[in-house]
Amino acid sequence: MGNKEKSSNHKKLTKYQRKWLIYGITVIVLLVISLIVKDDGFSLDNLKNEIAKLENSVYNQVTIEETEGKLVNVEIPTFEKNRLNVLYLYVGQADCTLVNFNDHYMLIDAGNNEDGKNIVSYLKKIGVTSLDYLVGTHADEDHIGGLDDIIYGLDVNEILMPTAGNEKPNYQNVVDAANKKNLLVTVPKINEKLSFGNTNTKVIAVDTASNNINNSSIVIQIDFENTKFLFMGDAEKEVEEKIEWEDIDVLKVGHHGSGTSSTINFLQKVKPEYAVIEVGKDNQYRLPNKNVLTRITGVGALLLRTDEEETSFYITSNGIDIKASKINVNLDGNEG
Repeated sequence: MGNKEKSSNHKKLTKYQRKWLIYGITVIVLLVISLIVKDDGFSLDNLKNEIAKLENSVYNQVTIEETEGKLVNVEIPTFEKNRLNVLYLYVGQADCTLVNFNDHYMLIDAGNNEDGKNIVSYLKKIGVTSLDYLVGTHADEDHIGGLDDIIYGLDVNEILMPTAGNEKPNYQNVVDAANKKNLLVTVPKINEKLSFGNTNTKVIAVDTASNNINNSSIVIQIDFENTKFLFMGDAEKEVEEKIEWEDIDVLKVGHHGSGTSSTINFLQKVKPEYAVIEVGKDNQYRLPNKNVLTRITGVGALLLRTDEEETSFYITSNGIDIKASKINVNLDGNEG
């Protein structure tokens, strides 16, 4: 919904402070180098590389200072060893899900622009400093708006995003952040397996050619022994109709419970035990759709909605049984 720099006056001031700090240090570096460097092997490329490293270092320092200590009234989960642990985080009308297995972490989406720093701060608060995978399911702001903050604030091993919508400002923010950290943005292939702890994790769908950005969504399934978790992004009925689905224990409902997703045919195939809808309280889109709610409960799923109490859900599996509970975490950057 626009470049992150337009989100608030406070953020503009912060961006300008960071910009002038970086420029000031860069000027000093240039002056020092011009005075003391006499080596014939020195080149402009060397200088550019050093300046890029310097800018990245300053950005990280400022980002940490901005977020440090701001989240005090949030619950900290105890991730259980040798279990699949999933946090469906409340970020208002947006998506953000943290998946954990032992020392491995995957973040699927990172909310709106305003949510990014809250997410970074919370992840650090619960001891997450690095991610095996950072997944931007598709180019809409309510899924990738905070991804650049994640890239700057944490160590990220691999970034996955489709190319659809790559002309959007928020997509470019992610690419710029990745470039500064010397990371590539990769488009996964359908049926590609992701290395994630003692799980069988694979990409079920991704469509870079779709005219519908929602249907370009990266859909991920994580199997841990006899339990299965499915993350639909904003994929709609066209994607649901293409795939031979299997029974799923926990479904992250597509498109915030919109009527364009979660058809009865799809739900009857996946038969979820739990259906989680990440959606904002009193949102302007009037989601989740009432017909979708009826369809979900009609197949016997226990419905978990983040909007009802503006809080998050923690679901964990030992490979056989699944436990679900509410957890007091609200990372909506538009609040307050």
